[in-house]
Amino acid sequence: MPIKHRNLILSLILTFSLILLYGGCDIEFNSGDDNNNTGTSEDETVEGTIISTIPDIGVEAITAQITNDQNNNTFSDTTSSSGFFRIEGPFADTPELEFFDNSSSLGRVFLNVFPGVTLQLGNIRLENGAVMFDDVFEATFTGVQTANNCSVNTGSIDVEVSNNQDTVTILVQVTNSTNIEESNGDEIDCDLIFDGQELEVIGDLVSVNTVDATFIELKN
Repeated sequence: MPIKHRNLILSLILTFSLILLYGGCDIEFNSGDDNNNTGTSEDETVEGTIISTIPDIGVEAITAQITNDQNNNTFSDTTSSSGFFRIEGPFADTPELEFFDNSSSLGRVFLNVFPGVTLQLGNIRLENGAVMFDDVFEATFTGVQTANNCSVNTGSIDVEVSNNQDTVTILVQVTNSTNIEESNGDEIDCDLIFDGQELEVIGDLVSVNTVDATFIELKN
């Protein structure tokens, strides 16, 4: 190759390199999606059924309202003829649940609501300003296992739930009565669940961020 042609090519390569270096061009190599999608819902759900009131005002058309303790946003529903209500919205943490008859408060209580959970409160009695629960709360949620402390089918696992509000680790307690299934319906022992596995969990909320599992399903 003639020297002048070679010099021209080298000059062009150098010019192009300088443009990339100083000309504001960004070169980005991305091998995948950086989002950490744990399958957790962006909203939470709380539902229950008012079965009696003292004084007796019936169970229909009572307003159930949840106030997000982070920003004071409110979410509400009105009870049906059977006393049932269902409230959905972004209110993870310790929101306040309050019941109203028109503008009069019938009672209030704070709840343990973690990201993406559906919390079934069961039967509720409103008695002279007190909120009484007949049942243990049932929690249904999806998250990712981060630790396994099971021996065969007893012990506990840590399940991380995360959405745009918060990231929380739930202690999931497992016993021989816990039904654990793979996505195809086959049963699997608790100690065979690996970290990073996405799980759907159903169980009783026995204390703050602690669930006694009745059912666990491995996703995917």
